[in-house]
Amino acid sequence: MSMEIPETGLPDPVAIQAAAGAPLDVVLEPFGTLTTTDEVRAIFGLSSAELSDDMLMQPVYISEVEETLLRIRPELFSNWGTLQNERLLEMVKRVALYSICNLIGETLPLIAARVLTDSKASIQRFNSDLSSIAETIRNRLNQAIRALKQSKASNQLPRFMGAGQPNYDPVTG
Repeated sequence: MSMEIPETGLPDPVAIQAAAGAPLDVVLEPFGTLTTTDEVRAIFGLSSAELSDDMLMQPVYISEVEETLLRIRPELFSNWGTLQNERLLEMVKRVALYSICNLIGETLPLIAARVLTDSKASIQRFNSDLSSIAETIRNRLNQAIRALKQSKASNQLPRFMGAGQPNYDPVTG
């Protein structure tokens, strides 16, 4: 994916969109596709030129998702066939998305240009501090983790019967 930068020094948005292919899926077995590279970029408001698919598909991000899910609900990996339902899958997807974004947020100041400039003009890319963006992502990740921890699988039926012992002898009264 090569892109020519015009004489102004600023990338052409039309060229960025033309050079961008279909987003790649972030896949983790047994869950399948959990998010896409476009969804991760959308959280930060970055283009594929600024945050490439090659960077987002590094194994470290998939490992982060796997470790987070194992820490929260390890039974999801071994029992996914019996536990899966649409609501639970959406929670897993949300945790995956924000786990990846949380890890990227640590390196965002290094990869995202804050000020774009040419010889005549400049524009500030982010009008808020990047640490506040990282904090927001961390808060959303914590909310997603809390929701997943508290969720119940749909195949768990409520118990209407239980065992008990009377506090008297049932034979002699």
